[in-house]
This record gives sequence, structure tokens and C-alpha cells, in this order.
Amino acid sequence: MYTGIDIGSRYIRAVEVDARGEKVTLLRASFTSTPEGSIEEGRIKYLDKLAIALDNFLKNGHFVAEKVAMSIFNPLVLVRKTRIPSMPDGQIKRTLLWEAKSLLAFPIEEATLEYQVLSTIAGEPPQIDVIFVIVPASMVEERVNLAEKLGLELVALDIEPFALQRALIDFSPTRKTETLGLLHTGGSYSTMVIVEKGEFALTRALPATKERKEEDRERLMREVRRFLDFYRAQYREEHEIKENTVARLLISGSRQDIGDFAEFLSKSIGITCEVASPDKELLSERSNESALDTLFSSFPLLVVAYGLALREKAAILEGVIE
Repeated sequence: MYTGIDIGSRYIRAVEVDARGEKVTLLRASFTSTPEGSIEEGRIKYLDKLAIALDNFLKNGHFVAEKVAMSIFNPLVLVRKTRIPSMPDGQIKRTLLWEAKSLLAFPIEEATLEYQVLSTIAGEPPQIDVIFVIVPASMVEERVNLAEKLGLELVALDIEPFALQRALIDFSPTRKTETLGLLHTGGSYSTMVIVEKGEFALTRALPATKERKEEDRERLMREVRRFLDFYRAQYREEHEIKENTVARLLISGSRQDIGDFAEFLSKSIGITCEVASPDKELLSERSNESALDTLFSSFPLLVVAYGLALREKAAILEGVIE
């Protein structure tokens, strides 16, 4: 069993699943308010205060899985796909750090890098397609310290865009055939992701403001449009993508007006925008009814925690765990 824990500046969210079997059994799903000021732009500011709130939340919600996955993301986190010459593993990390140095908003010495080789391209010289993530090491330490304080086994630290893709696309045969945009709105920032027929393509953290509702949605609309324009123009040209662009935009997050915002955004950018919903076919009939009600009624808020919990299913399918 895995518990996915997503901690934002407004809410703490958790989803617990048992992924052993053909379908996923949903056991628990809940959320509560984050203690004011304990999280700012994805950084833990008051560890003790947050630990007490999280411990009480998990106990009151009867979460029992000691294995947890947590999310990590903010505008400092860099996520890129790139193509480089084939080389030994040790050289790959050094090459990626050198390539990303000018893009980072923090010293390279404070960076933690993880990468995955996606494919090898034959030729002279042979090349490899790589996806890599660079995170401030202090952000990783904050989550590790939080888990240790509560006696939880932190089996995964996942960036928010990957959790969104897992929750909304990876286990949906229909959505894996489309090029989709994912927009997850939050208090400190919003996350935008492009997934091309089931393959991660591009992501960015969009800045948030404290503006009034009307001004805020206009600003976010402009940020979304700018991101999509960049994807259409530069990214697709660099990666030699010939097909049409984003078919739909799935919207999630903590906005109270999420339905109205989806309609407004659809009219403004000329792309069908929908409030995100789970793929019901993935969930077992043995799932807890109360947890299902909570997941379905509050899915836009719980989507990242759900994607984090589904890491267990992904690991089983990949043969990492039995």
C-alpha cells in the first residue's frame, strides 16, 4: 500500500491505495487546511508546525500505509528533455549539469539531479534522448526530514508534473492517444504540462498573484497562452514534431471557481478546457465507498496525491515491486 501526500500552501491532501491486482483499490482519500505560513512556494518554512498538522491529519483519516510518496515542485525546479551523444553514466550527469547551468535560478553546487535515458538513436555518433530533473537539494532535505519526523518510509519524491500525468493519462487508454495540456492551479504557483500521446513533453511553473478574482484569471489565462505559444513555436520545431498541437486542456487544483474558470479559459484560448476527472475503469469494486465519494467530488484538489499513490501501480507494472 502507498499513501500519496501532496502538501501545498493551502491544503494537505492524501490518497491511499492498494495497487496489487488488476485494478487499484482506493482505501482512503482526504484533505485539510495547511497551517498558515508553514509552506511558501513549495518550501517548508515551519517543519515542527507542519509535522504536527500532518501527523494529526493522517491519524484522524485512519491512513495506515507507512510507505509514502510526496510531491516536490516550484518555479526553481527544472525539468527538461534533451538529446545528447551516447556516453557512460558518470558523464551523463556532468553533461546535463553543464547544459542546465545557465537555466538554473540557484547555484549549481546546491543542485540535486536525476535523469532517465528514454531511447537510443543509432548513427555516428549514436545519441540518447534523456529526461532530467534538477531540484535544490534543500527542498529534498525538507521532505526527507518531514517523513523521518513522523516515522514514515519515504519511498518516492515525485515532481508534481509527473504525478499529474500519472493520475490523468498514464492509465487511460483514450487519453494516451491524444496530445493534452494539464493545468494544475495553486496558491503559490500553477503547474502547466504538455503530454504527447502518453509521453511527457514540457512543463513550467506559472507564477501566481494575490490579485482579485477577475484580474487573477485574466493573468493566468495570459500565462497559459504564452506557454502554449512557446510549445507550438519553439519546442515543436526543436523536436521536429509535425502533428497538430494540444487537443484539450484538463484543469485541476484548488480554485473555488474551477468550472467557471475552465469555461472562461476555453473561450479565451480557443482550446476545449475540461475539469479533470479520474478514469473510473482503473478503480476496483473493492474500493472504499466513502473514499470514492471524496475522490470523485474533490478530484481536482486530490489529483496530485492520487498520482503519487499510483506510483505503486507503476512500480508493479515495471517489475520494480511484486
